Amino acid sequence: MLRKEKISDVRPGEAMNVEDENKVALIPSQPTALSRAGAASLASRGLNDLLESEFVDDWCQKGTESWNQHEHAAAMRWFRMAADKGDAKAMFSIGCLYDSGYGVATDHEEAMSWWRKAAEQGYARAHYMLGAAYYSGESVLQDKAEALRWFLKSAELGYTGAQYDLGSRYETGTGGVSKDEAEAVHWYRKAAEQGFAPAQLSLGMQYLYGEGVAKDDAEAYFWISLAALISTSNDEYITSKRDKAGTTLTPEKRLEIQERCREWVKAHPTVHGWAGIASAKRNPRLTTPR
Repeated sequence: MLRKEKISDVRPGEAMNVEDENKVALIPSQPTALSRAGAASLASRGLNDLLESEFVDDWCQKGTESWNQHEHAAAMRWFRMAADKGDAKAMFSIGCLYDSGYGVATDHEEAMSWWRKAAEQGYARAHYMLGAAYYSGESVLQDKAEALRWFLKSAELGYTGAQYDLGSRYETGTGGVSKDEAEAVHWYRKAAEQGFAPAQLSLGMQYLYGEGVAKDDAEAYFWISLAALISTSNDEYITSKRDKAGTTLTPEKRLEIQERCREWVKAHPTVHGWAGIASAKRNPRLTTPR
């Protein structure tokens, strides 16, 4: 539903054929004195760009560390340095600081301004925060249709939080969309395949009850077991649903699926969604006994 142009294919120092009607000229790869100077300039700029990129990454890291240590004024300084160099993540973080009033006076308009700058660079979470602002109407005139547009863009750009959120909206028919279980499964799967445990749990529930997808206890057991494995919370709610899905499966099948889960985790060493099971359970459909 809802997620630039080559300047040249020729690398510096390569020969290039230039056709002029029936004549073909070969531009030599050996540089002249002038081209050597140009190449040195390009190399220097390339090195500077690389060093600058590393500095920006370092500034963002220091900003994050300062934030985690509740040194928000310091975090703002680091993020501003990186944002001044065009870093989208830093812009997004500055928006969050203004939105929360950490290290600065709360200013929702300024927060949205920074999120827009990050969104213009395709930063998915900034799209999501703009959607949340339009949905709540706390810092801008409430517009749920505009909110949905931002949520969809964020989800298309791959943000698991937005994908899970859309799945929940379509499952319950709330938040400006009509109930559509198949669409809910679509977005849950997008987030689940990236390792977002709440979405894995929700996708497993869809398989368990055959909603938006054919009922399949084996797939339900897989996705719910995976959510339990990734969340590492030993959550009783998850384990109870996993055990319910496993009642129709043979012990051998359950062991096979458990091994499949372990293999999945090994193949996805950087899953980023083990937190948030509690928020997943706030989904009315998940907290209502079925």
